[in-house]
Amino acid sequence: MRDAWHNNNGEMYAIPYNLSAAEIENLQIVARKGTFSCPYCKAALYIRHGDINGTYFSHQHGESCEPSKVVTAAYKRYVKQKKRESHRQELIVTMMRDELNVLSRIYSTLEVKFGYLDLAFNNHIPDLIVTIQNRKYALSVLTDINRTTDSIAAKTIKAREQDFIKKGYKPIWFIERSQLAVDTDKKSLVFWTSEQAALQEHNEDATWTQFLHTLAPSDELIRIMNLDKQHLHSSIEVKSILYITPANEDIALQIYRVIENRTSNPPKATFLTDAYTLSIAEAFAVNNDALRLSLPDVEREMRTAYQKLFLKNQLELQQQEEFRRIETERIEKEREKVRNETKKVIQKIPDKTSRLSNLMQAYKQNN
Repeated sequence: MRDAWHNNNGEMYAIPYNLSAAEIENLQIVARKGTFSCPYCKAALYIRHGDINGTYFSHQHGESCEPSKVVTAAYKRYVKQKKRESHRQELIVTMMRDELNVLSRIYSTLEVKFGYLDLAFNNHIPDLIVTIQNRKYALSVLTDINRTTDSIAAKTIKAREQDFIKKGYKPIWFIERSQLAVDTDKKSLVFWTSEQAALQEHNEDATWTQFLHTLAPSDELIRIMNLDKQHLHSSIEVKSILYITPANEDIALQIYRVIENRTSNPPKATFLTDAYTLSIAEAFAVNNDALRLSLPDVEREMRTAYQKLFLKNQLELQQQEEFRRIETERIEKEREKVRNETKKVIQKIPDKTSRLSNLMQAYKQNN
């Protein structure tokens, strides 16, 4: 197993990924001096390393207690589950856990641990679990998405999400930012199917949805926002996608608030405003015993700016429509005038029968 109790620090310790040979050797010496113990049976643990299993904690002579065997089996299932992910995924998850551990010292009710340590998860295992009082979150990071793995990943996301919800956890998906693709129109994102499956509604998204419907009725929103009605669901709903920076950068999130185009191919979504960046500390700040996942002041400023732009576009559209109405009426009046003048001219021209009658009358008078 990769986790053990650190006797001096009084907390759980997880072996970092990609340790150098010198770091592994040092950690082995630290373990031999009695630093780590099994969180289940309290026995002293040692560090072992191999090409197949990597670096891991082991009981003396490999005689593991039963609970640790169960955790080890869960870890192996977890490794198998994420075999399609890149090596960066492990680094990102570890960095997130480290950041969340720091936050747990600020927020006493916040706890974080690797998903495989919770034996409630059997078939589908989140990367991290965060609990705050009675709220539980299942965090998962996706990195290596391509044309070959996309459809499988999308199905897996839906299955994992349903399982997490069933167990009382709110799923939160993070997509590595290397997958971010802004379409040529500069106002929409193009998705893999798995990215589309990872779209979610968080508290701030619900606030955005309510805000939009205070601006205008749905049909008016669709018209002014230049949305394709056939691509929408029953009504306009704002969702978000969370992009996380690659492991070689300071870890941070970029959030896009979007309206999903449900029938477009490839999948895409119109974003309401440009994304903004927030640190893990800012994203995972606790508010009313819930993860915030936003910067409320920034969101309010963005809604204020969006309202001004929306009203400006609404006024311009109304002016354009009024201009078209006036122009249409002017053209119709000119056409009606031409029709009336033509009618008068035609009426002045005697028809063939009239001309023949006039000729007969003139002939009779002259004879």
